[in-house]
Amino acid sequence: MEFNTSEPGSSVALRTGYNSNITATGRPFALSSFGLNTGISYFHKNGFYADVTGYLSREYQPSWFLTTLTAGYLQSSQEKNRSFSIEYSRYLYNLSEDATISYTGNLALTGFVNIKKLMLRAEYNLYHGTKTGHRLTPSVALNITRENFAGFDKIQFWPGIQLLFGLEQISSYRAFTTIPSEIRERIRKRLPLFYESVSNKAGLMNASFNAPLNFQKGSWNFMVIYSYNIPVALPEETLDLEPGGYLSISVTKYFFR
Repeated sequence: MEFNTSEPGSSVALRTGYNSNITATGRPFALSSFGLNTGISYFHKNGFYADVTGYLSREYQPSWFLTTLTAGYLQSSQEKNRSFSIEYSRYLYNLSEDATISYTGNLALTGFVNIKKLMLRAEYNLYHGTKTGHRLTPSVALNITRENFAGFDKIQFWPGIQLLFGLEQISSYRAFTTIPSEIRERIRKRLPLFYESVSNKAGLMNASFNAPLNFQKGSWNFMVIYSYNIPVALPEETLDLEPGGYLSISVTKYFFR
C-alpha cells in the first residue's frame, strides 16, 4: 500500500493497479499471468492505518480470488530519516473447497533508513496458516528525485536490489521400505507404501532487481515498477520457476483532511 506522509493530518487513499504476474509470500510466480487489484486505505495522522485490497486474476475462478484486510502502525521521523512499521494482514480467499491454502495471515515488521540518496530497507514476515513460514527481505535502493519537472510536482526513481531469505516447511513423500518382500507384505495388508515427511529448510528464495518510477501531481500518484526476478529453490524444494521480469502499474488518489 502507498501512503503520502508528507502532508499533515489524516488521509484516505483510493487505489487501483495492474501487474503482469502473481506473487505468493514474497516470491513471484506465474510470470505470464496478469492480475488486477483495487483497494482503499486510511492513514491517521498519529500513524495508525488500515487497508482493504481485492485481487483479481484470470488464473482463478471466480476471478476475484483474494481479499486482504490489513491494520498497522507507522512511526516516521523525517529529522532522523528513518521509519518503522508493524502490521497484520488477514487473507480471505474465494476459491474452491479443494484448493490448497497454506497461509491465511501475516505479521510484518519493516524498518527504513535513508542515508543521503541511499535507501536501506529490511522487512520480516511471519506467515501462518496450515503451516508457518518466515521471510526476511533486505533491500538497497537509490533515491533520485526531481521536483516541479515535466508538469509533475515530483518525479522519483528508486532503482535497487532486493533479496528474499526464508524458512519454509518442505513436504516430501518417502517410502516406508525399499525391500521387495516388505513392499509385497505392505501391499498384502493394504498398508500405505509412502509417508509424508515435513522438514524446515532455510536459505535464499529470490533475488530481484527493481526499477520503480513514481509521479506525483497534487493529490494523484502514478507508479510504474519493472522488476526482474531470479527465483532460487530451497534445499529439497521442487520449484518450477524461471527467471523473468514483470511490470506493475498503480494509480492512487489521496483525500487529505
